Amino acid sequence: MDCIQLRETHLDQAYEIMRLNYEEERAKTKELPEIIHTPDLGYFVKNAYALGMVEDDELIGYLCAYPPIEDAFGTTGVKGTFIPVHAHGAVGNRRKKVYDLLYQGLAKRLVEDRVFSHAIALYAHDQDSIDCFFTNGFGMRCMDSIRAIDANRRTRPATVEVAELDRKGAASILPLRNGLIRHLSNSPTFLKYPMMSDQKLIDSIQRRDSRIFIARNESGIIAYIEVTDDGENFITEEKGMMNICGAYCLSEYRKSGIVDELLAFLENTLHQEGISLLGVDFESFNPTAREFWGKHFIPYTVSLVRRIDEKG
Repeated sequence: MDCIQLRETHLDQAYEIMRLNYEEERAKTKELPEIIHTPDLGYFVKNAYALGMVEDDELIGYLCAYPPIEDAFGTTGVKGTFIPVHAHGAVGNRRKKVYDLLYQGLAKRLVEDRVFSHAIALYAHDQDSIDCFFTNGFGMRCMDSIRAIDANRRTRPATVEVAELDRKGAASILPLRNGLIRHLSNSPTFLKYPMMSDQKLIDSIQRRDSRIFIARNESGIIAYIEVTDDGENFITEEKGMMNICGAYCLSEYRKSGIVDELLAFLENTLHQEGISLLGVDFESFNPTAREFWGKHFIPYTVSLVRRIDEKG
């Protein structure tokens, strides 16, 4: 096996590996859709962070990273990169070894360029790649999960008002949005985001072209779910899929079933619009999110992160 710079001449073989790896995950996660549009890899071969593994002139693996970004993943002064789930793949019975050698080569280039934060998205059932990156010092950070919308799924009648919020009234979820920010700053998540103002919240919703669904009682809005057309990977761009990009429930109403009622209303609304799949991404180290979404959704990717000590 030889580790080489990935070139445009290798792309046809890389696309085939990409397709095979996706179909392997799809065989284990039945909810995943058939992929109509293959994401472009041509972007990656234009930089130095694109490697391939060849054997007998045949590509058996590839690993490509985005160019470095400053203050990566909220860490001030640290450059980082991300490898999306379509930008890597391997075939054959030595996949873990292939990934080991590819990451060794890529990490050398990254660290030489002082890129010390490395993140990668992997298929949730690809145990070879997960084992490889865990043993190379990575830890889990995020998950993408999916759920088939079933109009016949039995749910209890809503005990509170559930509705889609007109975008003109989107600022009314500001207390909950800032509640989510405070929640994410606590242990064990420790994600630090600035509090939002009315205008920043409205700008965010407009930028993402998102929709807001709320649960409300006599005291006001007690829970919301925000959805968009696209999510965090190429699969979420398929027609017929919507993606949850934010959700929060006041702590005193958690485990009351109210968010289940809101989710059921959201699904029913989307079903009437011809949407058949619902996705969500969340931090795996947020136990509240992990417990709730894990009851309702099936994971299909996991994202891992390694932070290299530049002083070592």
